[in-house]
Amino acid sequence: MIESHNNKGRVISACDRALSFAPLEYPPDLPSSEELRGAPEWYSFEWKVWEIGENIRHQLQGNPKLKANTDLLDRIISVVQCRNLRRGRQSFVLLLGFKGASGYADKIVGLLSDPEKF
Repeated sequence: MIESHNNKGRVISACDRALSFAPLEYPPDLPSSEELRGAPEWYSFEWKVWEIGENIRHQLQGNPKLKANTDLLDRIISVVQCRNLRRGRQSFVLLLGFKGASGYADKIVGLLSDPEKF
């Protein structure tokens, strides 16, 4: 039980760290890139936040029972809803792609019209 609690704490701390990268104001688009097929370049904080979400995905794969923890899912949602993190949130949205997270659909449905193209 202690290990599960420690894993939950690590995931919540990781979400808090991701949120700490959020600029106070929504940052403007960077110049477009041929490498990204004309899409704007990514800010360094977007890459950092995306990587944090990817690391969380690996933790959840190793401990699937964590997906049932509503405190943890609420924290993931807080990152997803932080618009100033821009595309860095993509990996966090993917964390909610399982049946048990269906109760959060109303909190992420707005992403369908989000300009960041989730």
